[in-house]
Amino acid sequence: MTPFQRQIATTHAELIRLTIAVREDADLAPALFELFKDMEEAGWTDLVKGMIDFIEGRDIDTEGLDDEDEAILMAMQRGHEDGDFLAELEVDAAAVAAPALAALIYAATQGELEALETLAGLREAADTPTAIATAEALIAMVEGTRDADTLVTGLPDEQARLVRAVMQHLIALET
Repeated sequence: MTPFQRQIATTHAELIRLTIAVREDADLAPALFELFKDMEEAGWTDLVKGMIDFIEGRDIDTEGLDDEDEAILMAMQRGHEDGDFLAELEVDAAAVAAPALAALIYAATQGELEALETLAGLREAADTPTAIATAEALIAMVEGTRDADTLVTGLPDEQARLVRAVMQHLIALET
C-alpha cells in the first residue's frame, strides 16, 4: 500500500472497520445500509457497489474506480485478512484526528461559540452507543474532566485511543 493509499485508508478507518464488521456479522448491516443511501446520494455509487460485493464475499472489481475508492476497498480487504492492519489504521486515524479535536475542545473551554456549537453538533450526530459515548467524553473534557481513565470507561479500544490522544493534545495546549 502506497503512502497515499494509506492516508486515504486512515481517513476512512471507521467506514472500513464498520464494513468489515458487517461482513463478519450481518446483524450490524442496517446502520451501514443507511449510510450507503447517503453515500449514493453524494455520488459514491461505485464505492457502495464495491462495498456490497466485499460484504457478500464476492471479488471486488476495481476497474473504473478512482484512486480513493480503490484504496478504501483494498484496505477493507487487507483489514479483513489482517486484523493488525485494521488496528494500525485506527491508531493512525486517532493520531490524525486528535490534534484537531483537542483544538476544538480548547476553543470551547475558552468560550468560543462556534467550537461549542460544533461539539454539540457532534453529539447530536452520534448515532450509535459508541459514538454517543465518545462524544460525551469529548464534552466532558470541555466541562473540565481531565482523567482519561474516567473518560474511556466502557469505550472500545479504538475510541479509547482517540479520547486518550485528544486528552494528551488538550493538556499540551493548556500548558
